[in-house]
Amino acid sequence: LHRPDGGSIIEGAYLEGCEMKTLFHHELCSREFGTAVLHVPTLLAWAKSKGLVFPVDSLLADLDYVQAEALIAVVANSCGGLSDRDAVGRLAAAPDLVRKSIADQALAADIIADPSADYARGVLGAEASHQWRKVLDHAIDGHELVLRDPHSLLPVDAPAPAKVVAGDAADGGDDWQTKCRQIADELHAKDIDIGAWSSVSDIADRVAPIADERAIRGPNGKLTAGNILREALQGKKWNTGRNKR
Repeated sequence: LHRPDGGSIIEGAYLEGCEMKTLFHHELCSREFGTAVLHVPTLLAWAKSKGLVFPVDSLLADLDYVQAEALIAVVANSCGGLSDRDAVGRLAAAPDLVRKSIADQALAADIIADPSADYARGVLGAEASHQWRKVLDHAIDGHELVLRDPHSLLPVDAPAPAKVVAGDAADGGDDWQTKCRQIADELHAKDIDIGAWSSVSDIADRVAPIADERAIRGPNGKLTAGNILREALQGKKWNTGRNKR
């Protein structure tokens, strides 16, 4: 996709073998919503009903589906199209965005007094990504929007076909997902104790080495952070952890 001025917003690809136009970026698959897509007409209708306007409405209009993480990335990168004056002006109106991202408040004050346009665009893009992720997360949790599998287009929380899996977690049985959720709960509790916050994808990254240390294996052997995110934590799969956060 490209901005009207010709600048690149995000490198994307339409899924091969899919009759629908779907923007999907494989490098985003390890993120929280990276393995799911949203139905664009439904997304735009929902946004209109909430009085929300995506900065890239005109680009979305040509799509049938969009990877949720690609949407967030496109929104964030749209700040790259701001003029120097607009970028600096918007950051000047929201100095707390700088203060909360820099521990050294003296340095933060210097930056607020004279920020570069590129720095301003970067901070504004990060904030846009953060805010839209919160909005989408709330809508998905409230069943206002439905995440779908990019291939079958079925809801990602739809019951999977029944299958027989032999063995325990170490043999690749279903119990590995439960054990990974238990590790996620442990990590989440530690975050709470120190007043920290981690995204689900961050939690998955931290769960993976612990699962390996505990010899927890999936159907195909050693678990990756992506496996854990998609199969054990994403969406409604880790309800306890998400409700606590």
